[in-house]
Amino acid sequence: FFKRIHPLLSERGVALRCIPPVNGEGFAESRFAEEPHVDYVAFPDDNPIAACDVLIRHLEREGYDAVIVLPGSDTLCVNLVRYLPRTIRTAARVPMITRGAYAPTSAIAPHLDLIFAVSHRVRDDLVTRYHVPEERVRVVYNGVVAVESTPSRSYGRDGAPFRLLYSGRLWDLDKGVLLLPEILEQTCRLGVDAHLNVVGAGPDEKRLHEGFTKRGILNRVRMTGNLPLEQVGALLAEADCFVLPSRFEGCPNALLEAMGAGCPSVAARIRGSVDRIIEDGRSGILAAVGDPSAFAEAIAGLAANPDRCAQMGAAARERIATNFSANQTAETYAAALRSLPDQPDRRVQSLSIDSYEIPAAMRPTWRTLIPAPIKNFIRKWLERFGISS
Repeated sequence: FFKRIHPLLSERGVALRCIPPVNGEGFAESRFAEEPHVDYVAFPDDNPIAACDVLIRHLEREGYDAVIVLPGSDTLCVNLVRYLPRTIRTAARVPMITRGAYAPTSAIAPHLDLIFAVSHRVRDDLVTRYHVPEERVRVVYNGVVAVESTPSRSYGRDGAPFRLLYSGRLWDLDKGVLLLPEILEQTCRLGVDAHLNVVGAGPDEKRLHEGFTKRGILNRVRMTGNLPLEQVGALLAEADCFVLPSRFEGCPNALLEAMGAGCPSVAARIRGSVDRIIEDGRSGILAAVGDPSAFAEAIAGLAANPDRCAQMGAAARERIATNFSANQTAETYAAALRSLPDQPDRRVQSLSIDSYEIPAAMRPTWRTLIPAPIKNFIRKWLERFGISS
């Protein structure tokens, strides 16, 4: 998000910088070490009070006007807003539709000027279930650049294989990647000569590989690991169909990129999020969450109709250019952030760092003890009814 939005905000008079939630020395060894516009702050990893104090002093010394935190990510940075001086305005960006993001947002909401929700689903959940003040929440979907270049798709014509693509984190809990082997197998059973590119890495990479192997379809799969954005774009230009089997999503960048590249997509029907991005049957196809058969049937239907694929891809690209462009997203963020210093400060009084504590909402709960298969089953059926877990 930072890498994409930074140059666009800069054009609009907002100087955005990133402060990684790790010690500067440790961050220097990461693949992001050479990124510009990043503050490498050295603070103790084992003393949250001292670390919070170091971050506050850094923000004051560098003259920051506001901070944006990401509830559901690093506890130190999210909790920081409760202790900031009133001269620094505060905002949060909530990117997920899970309790892991909602509960921390609710805990820090009295100390926030503004909350950016990446979809209507996020806003609705925060307001109705977590009682976050609606007037502080703004819905700002992620945005991408619609690609104008001519793609090289065959859509399975003239004996060519029907090329599928998945791009994203290889984690079954949210992305549903372990459904991909069954989706591909069932698609082939329906008579489609389907091949799948899997782009990304994550904790379920080995299990996913084993799933393809067990079903005897590994020869139809290429797992590339993580790739630079430009290489992902090249694969999207060749793909006949993008597949998103997620169990929950806030606002999936991978789907936006696929649609912006003119690639037809079959995606999970996630209320207030994916179903507001895809116009079902026109700019993509929505399939029931956790239902490999529904995905396979939708893919097979597209493979049987190359002309429909082309029309859907064109509609998808137009949908992104019109409603989910990177410039629209940047303009909304820039306008909100530029106006923050002039807005009335309705936050509660900042807490003293001498009484520093981590709210219960940011600590692990009994939910972490639930086995992943049970979590996945529950999430699948809750999402069928449009309920967040």
